[in-house]
Amino acid sequence: MNREMTKQSLFCWQVCLLVVLVIAGYTSPITLNGQTRPIRDDLAQLRNFELRPRAVLAGHKKRDITFVFSPDGLTLATGADESAARLWDLRTGMTRAYLPGHRYVSALHFSPDGRTLETESSERTIRLWDVQTGILKATVVESHDFVNASISPDGQTLATANMTDLLVRLWDIDTGRLKGSLSHPKRYWRRQELSIGNGAQVIFDPNGRTIATEADRTLYLWDAKTLNLLTTLIDPSESLSVGPLGLWTVKGFSHGDTIYQMTFSPSGEFLATGSRDFTAKLWDVANQRLESTLKHDGKVSTLAFSRDGRVLATGSEDRTAKLWDTSTGQLLASLPHKGTVWSIDFSPDSKFVATAADNDHSVKLWDVGTGKLLDELNSARGPVAFSPDGRTLATACEDAAVLLWEMPPK
Repeated sequence: MNREMTKQSLFCWQVCLLVVLVIAGYTSPITLNGQTRPIRDDLAQLRNFELRPRAVLAGHKKRDITFVFSPDGLTLATGADESAARLWDLRTGMTRAYLPGHRYVSALHFSPDGRTLETESSERTIRLWDVQTGILKATVVESHDFVNASISPDGQTLATANMTDLLVRLWDIDTGRLKGSLSHPKRYWRRQELSIGNGAQVIFDPNGRTIATEADRTLYLWDAKTLNLLTTLIDPSESLSVGPLGLWTVKGFSHGDTIYQMTFSPSGEFLATGSRDFTAKLWDVANQRLESTLKHDGKVSTLAFSRDGRVLATGSEDRTAKLWDTSTGQLLASLPHKGTVWSIDFSPDSKFVATAADNDHSVKLWDVGTGKLLDELNSARGPVAFSPDGRTLATACEDAAVLLWEMPPK
C-alpha cells in the first residue's frame, strides 16, 4: 500500500512539474508515468481552447480534498481527510491561515460577505472562523453526526441539520449562540418503515426570505424571519406502502426515495432536488408546486444551476450529466462520462460547465450552448469550482493538491 501511495504521489508531482514547464514555455519531451512524449501532448486540446494551468496549491497530506472560493475570489479555502483546513492567498499562492480542530474536513462555506468561513465534517462539530485573522470565532455542536449546514444571505445566521433527528437549528454566526429551531411535523407511520436515514437537510434561499428543509423524502418551506412553516412541496404521484405486508398507502411525499441534494436557483425562483429515485425535480417556489420531473437511469447525486438560472445540470450514477431548460423542463444535452458524475459547476457567465466523475480520471469542460466537449483535463480530478470572476477553474489532482487553470479571455 505504501508503495502504491508513493507511486501516486510521484505521478502527481510529475504532473505539477508538467504544469510549471508549460507555463514557462518548455517544449522538449518529458517522461510522465513511464512514458516519454512531447510535453504539450496531454494539453493539446487545452491549447486549442487556450486553457492554461497557472498554479499548484500543495500542502495537504490526504487526497480527498474539498475547496471553495471566497466571494471576492482572492482566497481559496481547502479541507481534506485530515485535521485542519487552510486559507490560501491566491495572489501569492501561499497558505495564509491554518485552521485546526476537526478529525477531517468534509465541507466548507464562506458567508456571502466573505468575513466568516464555516467548516464541517461527519462529526457533530461545526467551526466558524474569522477569515481576516484565521481565528476561531465560535464552535457549534449538533446533537448527532453527519451534519449539513447553510449560511443566511445576510451572513448573520447558520442553519444546521443532521442525519439522525428532525430538528433544524439556527445559530448566531458570530457567537455560536442558538437562536431558534425548526421542528418538522411528525408523520403518522412508524419511522422505521422508511428505508432512509431519519434526519434532515437545510438551505437558505438566495434572498434570505425562505428556508428550505427536507425530512423523510419531503420538502418544507419556512419563513426565515418568523420561522413559521409556509408550505410542504408534494408530488401527488409519490406514495409509500406501510404496515404489515404494505397494506396501507401513504401519500404526501416530494420524492419516492432518499433526497440526496437540494439547491436554489440564483434568483430563488426554483428549488431543485436530486434523489435516489432516479429523478431530479424542479419546484416553483412562489407558486409552491412541482414544475418538472427530470429523469435519469440512475440515482441523481449532484445538482447545479447556471448563474443566469436558465439551465439546471444534474449528475447521475447512470454515467451522464444532463443539461435542462429550467423554463420548460426540456433536455438540452446529455454529457457522457465513465462513472457517477459527482461534481458540477458553471462558469459565472453561464457559457461553460465543468464536470467530474468516478472512473474518468479527468475533468471535462463543456460548452453549455451546444453540449460540446471543449477540453478534457487529464491531470485534473474532482471536485471542480470556478472563481467568482470566471478567470480560474479549480480542480483537484491525483495527489493532495489543487490545480488552478486559467480560463480563456472573454
